[in-house]
Amino acid sequence: MVVILTMQVTFKIVTNCIRRLTGVQEVLQQQRLSDLGIDSPDKRQIFANEIVNDFSQAGYTIAANSRDFDQDPTVGDVCSLIAMSATTFAETGTSSVGQRLADKKKTTPAKSGPAKKRTGKKKSTKRYKRGGWSGGWGSYSRGAGHLAGAPSKGADGKKKSALKKPRKESVSNDTVRPSAGKRLVVKGRRRAAKKGGIKKKAAKKKSAKRYKSGGGGWGGSGYGGVKADGGGPPPKRAGGKKKKAPARAPKAVSPEATIRVVECTPQLEIKKEIMAAKVYRMAVFVDQGPVAQGADVQQLKIEIPHDMQQFRVDVWLDCSSHLSVDEIADPPQITVKTATGISDELSFTLKVLKAPDERPMFVSAFFRYTGRPCGKITRYLELANGSLRWKGLVQSEETEGEVALPNADAPPSVVVETQAKPAEIRIEVLQTELKDGKNYTLKCDTPQQDPWEGPWILPEVTKVLVNTYMQGFMANKGKARIASLKGAGLDFWDLLPEEVKALLWSALENGASTMSVISQEPYIPWELMVPYQKVRNPRKPLGVELQLGRWITGDYKSAPQRIPMKNAYIICPKTSGLASAGQEVTFLTQLKPEFDPVNQVTPATFEGVDEGLGGPPRNVIHFICHGKSAVLQTLELDKPDTLDCSQVRTLEGFQAAFKDGPLAFLNACQVGGQVPALDGLGGFANSFIDLGASAVVAPLWSVQDKVAFDVTQTFYRQALKGVPFAKIMKEIRAKAYTQAIDSYAAYCFYGDPMASTT
Repeated sequence: MVVILTMQVTFKIVTNCIRRLTGVQEVLQQQRLSDLGIDSPDKRQIFANEIVNDFSQAGYTIAANSRDFDQDPTVGDVCSLIAMSATTFAETGTSSVGQRLADKKKTTPAKSGPAKKRTGKKKSTKRYKRGGWSGGWGSYSRGAGHLAGAPSKGADGKKKSALKKPRKESVSNDTVRPSAGKRLVVKGRRRAAKKGGIKKKAAKKKSAKRYKSGGGGWGGSGYGGVKADGGGPPPKRAGGKKKKAPARAPKAVSPEATIRVVECTPQLEIKKEIMAAKVYRMAVFVDQGPVAQGADVQQLKIEIPHDMQQFRVDVWLDCSSHLSVDEIADPPQITVKTATGISDELSFTLKVLKAPDERPMFVSAFFRYTGRPCGKITRYLELANGSLRWKGLVQSEETEGEVALPNADAPPSVVVETQAKPAEIRIEVLQTELKDGKNYTLKCDTPQQDPWEGPWILPEVTKVLVNTYMQGFMANKGKARIASLKGAGLDFWDLLPEEVKALLWSALENGASTMSVISQEPYIPWELMVPYQKVRNPRKPLGVELQLGRWITGDYKSAPQRIPMKNAYIICPKTSGLASAGQEVTFLTQLKPEFDPVNQVTPATFEGVDEGLGGPPRNVIHFICHGKSAVLQTLELDKPDTLDCSQVRTLEGFQAAFKDGPLAFLNACQVGGQVPALDGLGGFANSFIDLGASAVVAPLWSVQDKVAFDVTQTFYRQALKGVPFAKIMKEIRAKAYTQAIDSYAAYCFYGDPMASTT
């Protein structure tokens, strides 16, 4: 099946690209590219490259060259070509976009030619004088020509003629590849290869149907004449009948063969001191070099389609209160060459606002690929001899009796998948240099409006704040407890900045369905927040209205979206006394053939669990036991043994079990929340994510034994069918409010909101 681009989505992506490059905010379909200032070969080439990148980030593969836009098409022409080609070009072959634009221009009435061109030229000149071009096009000049294949050079260094006839290429039903950047080709997000191949007759019929339905007014050309291999329509027999084209089976291509993993090292450098001890010109980029001395780095590790020559990575800059970041190139992005893993530089100015003090002076860059966090770098600064210089990390002194955690400094190796999609609502929360549990930097991205970034200052330490609400909630029973739960949800909503509440409300009103929270603040229960404008008419809690996933690791990495569930380890102490424990073990062990083998770890003692988990890796680790929260979260094993959230990080069995990124399901009381630990933020959820868990499911407070078994049954039955984990948890939480049983609302999901087994 080929997914067809709609005109609405296409127009949105194209206009966003034009706005970013030219500064023109009101873009109309009837406007020609020259009217918008895209009136030279260089600018058309940059436009072509940006179109390629924007649609690539949306999940489509496009090849374009400046010559595709030499006919000066309208914005509507460009959108029509891209939207309609998503099916036709992929199924029936290729065609020069430049030729299609020329054909369409012949059938389109001319618009007051000379006068229109003069007007367009005047507009673009005016924008240039205002700085629109220098701020927009200038930042892209380094990447121009890489994707679409700029005119090649001969041995004498001169450009070869672009008028030479392109070589013919064979086109399979699987992939459409461009010839030297001569045409625009769009490949759908997903294409399922049918047995026996795709018949050309069916492809022709499908494209003709789109033409008749008003796909873009192509005059009399239609799509029946688009050639599969550069030739004409199917040849005819002597009797005038068309020869039947033989079916061609698609080549079997493994998913691994279509992608490559690009790994890069983030770098931050001082390029020039503009004013001594005051102003510095900086650059952020990625390369294949070693980590800079003293830098805190998480490597970029990204899956890229094999035929993508370069890709863009968004950059979010932050710094301590001693400094300010200014004069950032717009948009704040770097372009990475796939072949080398090296990017261009994003320049910015770093200004010193106040003298150094006891707090660390730092600057950070956070990287996102297709809207998903993929790495970061933080470098520390000090003032020496009247100038700023990089400072090495100061190693903390060993304390007597302190336990050294193995691999504590190693960043997790998380790959950002090429087919992964970002959530519609994205919340990111970072600590400030105060690290006081009250002051944070919050960033909110929603589909309808520009992102907001600013301080999030809470009235008191979040751990104390949330525990106060939870104690009041737990003191009640029945309907009173549900009322307390809803009341706490309203109060948690009140804690958000007004700008964030407005963005979230607008996104919900417009039908947003997914939300990710990547946070260094681990206590605020976003799932329980109840949005409202008037108390009498609140919305459902965020965790009931949305597929919501939290990711609480201190690293700036996205949680995986592809998580297999084929086998498992079960830890179920025989001395727990839980009435449904035996039924739960039986249920899990009988989920065959999808879920097999399922091994119960025995004995469930401290040493027995560690030794048992050291066996063959499993996709799921499922706990059925009692738990409690104190200074450290603790699981009760076979009496008298216990296991706390700090110990699991040091045990060889747990390190082996989490090596391949399993799903951890803790069906125990009070083990989903976060508590202070030796390393700052603790709890089983955080420890398991640090060890490498792809996702964690756990309750935030004590749950009924009967409900715990029901949650297990619901989750595994749906998950093994491919339903996203966060969607299952959304349905589970809804039962708390419809059945007035708070245990259902206790379950929290740590992971990507779109994560599933498929």
